[in-house]
Amino acid sequence: MSPVKRFLLWTAAAYAAIAIFTFAAFGPPRLSAAYLEAHGDDHDRYLETILSDEYVLHMQSPRRHPADEALAADIAFVSEYRNRPEFRRADFRRSMSQFLFDALNAGVVVVLAVRFGRQPLLSFLDRQIAELRNRLQWAEEAAKEAEAQKRAAQERLSHLDEERMRIARQTHELIVNTREAIQAATEQNVAQIESEAEERIHVEQLEAAKRMKQELVDRAIERLKERYERERSEATVGERVEAFVSDLERRP
Repeated sequence: MSPVKRFLLWTAAAYAAIAIFTFAAFGPPRLSAAYLEAHGDDHDRYLETILSDEYVLHMQSPRRHPADEALAADIAFVSEYRNRPEFRRADFRRSMSQFLFDALNAGVVVVLAVRFGRQPLLSFLDRQIAELRNRLQWAEEAAKEAEAQKRAAQERLSHLDEERMRIARQTHELIVNTREAIQAATEQNVAQIESEAEERIHVEQLEAAKRMKQELVDRAIERLKERYERERSEATVGERVEAFVSDLERRP
């Protein structure tokens, strides 16, 4: 015979022996036939009352569901019935028998679970422990990473003032350099404009002097013509021409 069959036979024998002893000592987990024969009508009324909706609602909330006269009589009967010595003895025996049979069944389940479910249970616990360890390891790694990120953030924050000052200094230098470049370009443009203006003025002055000189020449010629017309003298004309040429040569 295999160990499993032997174990099951011993368990069944122990279960039967304990059940027989419990049955012999306390009887079945219900009211005895003798009690029901003597108090059957009262017990039926008792069960009918405690299972009725009116009784349940009244016991749950007496203020919201007050008892009428019939229900009040049934409630009084239930209280009187529960206090009877016969019912209390019968109910105690039934409760003990039910408790022992429940304990016996639970014990058998525990024995079978320990015998046949120990290895699967241990395997399940091992898997749960391994998973828990993995989770703890992951949590530790996550905590280390978070701590490293926190230190890096604190370090960046510690250099934040220096970075702000560096940016402000670079910005100031850029503004100064840009201002100087603009000023230099402006001065250069102004100098170029002034030079061009002076050159333009000089050209205008030369053009004006040229026009003025041309006008003077034209006027002088006109005067010579007029005088020539009046005098008609070759000697005089020659002298005046020489004088005019000399005068032109002396002028700038």
